[in-house]
Amino acid sequence: MLLFESKVCKMKADLHIHTVFSDGLYTIPEICDLAAEMGLAGLAFTDHDSIDSLIYYNPQELEKRYGMNFLPGVEIGTHWKGQDIHILGYNIGYNIGWFRDFLSSAQEERQKRSEKIVHLLNQQGYELNDDDVENLAKIPSVGRPHIAEILIEKGYFSRMDQVFDILLNPGKPCYVPRKTFTPFEAIEAILNSGGIPVLAHPGLLKDLSIMDDLIKHNLKGIEVYHPVHPKKTVYSLLKYTVSKDLLATGGSDFHGHGNDELGKCAVAMDVVHKIKNTKINLRESCKT
Repeated sequence: MLLFESKVCKMKADLHIHTVFSDGLYTIPEICDLAAEMGLAGLAFTDHDSIDSLIYYNPQELEKRYGMNFLPGVEIGTHWKGQDIHILGYNIGYNIGWFRDFLSSAQEERQKRSEKIVHLLNQQGYELNDDDVENLAKIPSVGRPHIAEILIEKGYFSRMDQVFDILLNPGKPCYVPRKTFTPFEAIEAILNSGGIPVLAHPGLLKDLSIMDDLIKHNLKGIEVYHPVHPKKTVYSLLKYTVSKDLLATGGSDFHGHGNDELGKCAVAMDVVHKIKNTKINLRESCKT
């Protein structure tokens, strides 16, 4: 169900949204129509390891059609020292060939992982047939939620969280780790495309000391406002961004599941303007 509070969203920007181009349930036009109805002034589509949405829906054309600001975005999955670390990229060079190839390699790893998960599920007695496998192969940025949806459709489970808690989370029988980039590689790629790298939902991290290392490698911002962040976390992260002269971003991490709320944790439009006006020196790179 799509929930929102228009008074809260008025003249703000939701900078963390997933679409059908990764593991979201809604198309870009559907999300844009809802955002316009809500009075949101800016959006960033940040699909997992995918910029396909930007190829099919040009941000400049969307701005003309909907009268909103659109930041070209992506969310890159990385892993470092036992932690999954997601790096958001804003204002990225989505038409740059090498950057698209960089993300395509991550999508290939996602496909390999999904095939292994399906094999384990079949071993556990969950019957996924050739059609299921073929449909998964058609999804460029396939992830565990797509597999969970198939299991729900087949009647094995009623909720997404059940699938993850019983089968797909780390330590569960059908979990398969995915070969990913390091966060430093993701930061470097985003910077070299002309974009702004931001640490996504740090409140989910077990060890926040990684933030200092990421800043040394030219991280430019932190997602301070996120649905999983309690007020205490928001306050400490905001204080940290000020002390390190970083951008403080935010967004709903909207997928369209359950109680997802488009526009929740939206930020003031000056954040969008700061991102658009930040000039990146393409010689900046990771010090790996």
